[in-house]
Amino acid sequence: MTPIIGRLVGFFGRDLLGLVWAVELVLILWPNVLLKDVLLGAFAIFLVVALARATRRSQITVAVLVVAGYALFPAEGGFAALLDGLRMSVVFAAFLPTMFLARATADHNPEIERSRSAFAAMAGPNRNAGFLFGSHAIGAIVTAGAFAVMSAILPREASPEERRRAALAALRGMNIAVLWSPFFVAMAVASHHVPGVPLWHTALLGVPLAATGLAIGFFAFSGASGGRAALIESLRALTPSLPLLLIAGCSIVLVGAVTSLSSLQAVLLTVPPLCLIDIVRRGRRGVLAVALPIAAATRASLGRINDDLVLLTGAVLFGRVLEANPGVTGMLAQLAGFGLPVVALLAGAMAFMLIAAVAGVHPVVTMTLVLVTLGGEASRLAPVVLLELGLYGWALGTMVSMSSVSIAVAAAMFRVPVPRLAFAENLRYVLMFGAVSSLLLALANRALVGAF
Repeated sequence: MTPIIGRLVGFFGRDLLGLVWAVELVLILWPNVLLKDVLLGAFAIFLVVALARATRRSQITVAVLVVAGYALFPAEGGFAALLDGLRMSVVFAAFLPTMFLARATADHNPEIERSRSAFAAMAGPNRNAGFLFGSHAIGAIVTAGAFAVMSAILPREASPEERRRAALAALRGMNIAVLWSPFFVAMAVASHHVPGVPLWHTALLGVPLAATGLAIGFFAFSGASGGRAALIESLRALTPSLPLLLIAGCSIVLVGAVTSLSSLQAVLLTVPPLCLIDIVRRGRRGVLAVALPIAAATRASLGRINDDLVLLTGAVLFGRVLEANPGVTGMLAQLAGFGLPVVALLAGAMAFMLIAAVAGVHPVVTMTLVLVTLGGEASRLAPVVLLELGLYGWALGTMVSMSSVSIAVAAAMFRVPVPRLAFAENLRYVLMFGAVSSLLLALANRALVGAF
């Protein structure tokens, strides 16, 4: 590749995405029709380049979605639905860089570093409990970046089995943070399909669900020898980073509550200023030491998300086609009914998402199908319950799928073969947690809308 072609590819990939990110932030504050059209055209160009540079698996998945979408394309309203889906996908193109900025900033945060050191000092038998809780807390902000942070805690002489158990615990902790954290792509996708659910509603239901998952992971899977003492030691190690987590979460909820912005827009507008404040508070010398590395890490990350964006966009467009086809929506509404109790409906949807994940189907596809099928005016599920159902499928599906980004990153960071993470104890974990979650969500649904 010649230098000129290399620069062109870089611009139409990483740098063009950075431009899309900046323009989307401007449009949230200053809506402008002409600027929106320009942004849409720039994003379309980026998608063409991203699809050409994506992995073969992602290209095949998108091709299947295109064929299926063409077969189901409605006679009326189809192109409007595609345009609407493309506009929504632009928001994802701004969301992912925002998360990369948050991750790069957290990597240089002294409070998170102190939590990291505290976990490293834990006794060996109880360290897996530390990996469970630590990856949950840190992953709530930096998502899969938590694996890089937590893997550095392992002693260099750790055996392959010790690394595998640590990786499995980290997967359990990080993945279920999606049930309440606004920093995950899954939250953005679910909020798109189930609009109008405030973030604090999601947290009010998601935090108890995540706490249940952590309890199951700790008591049934961590192997901690200290019981209550091990739990207290793990929670104490989190103390330095808790204020950061609370400030970030409360700021996003507050912005969403006092404005007319959607949950996703609140994240986009709140996170960059918080990152800037975190950098500036270090003083002039601290700013000079971390600002450029953070900017460089964020920019470098923009060149590594071709697969994520083409899959997200493909799934969103496919979902819009399904929603615009009256024949499909009518059939799905009938399939979603069958007079099943809500608890059976939830358990069946969870089982479908998990089986598809084990088979290698990307969670964004199954989440879209489930949310479109079970949503709508005739739904017997409360919106927040439906949203949490989709997040559950994403969280636990990515824990056991060979195609999961979470497993791929964890395998690389902990130096464990992918099959030893995908087909392991976490299969039992997701089944156990799934059974409990379906009951808890059904009880919440009964309290909210009376259907059980």
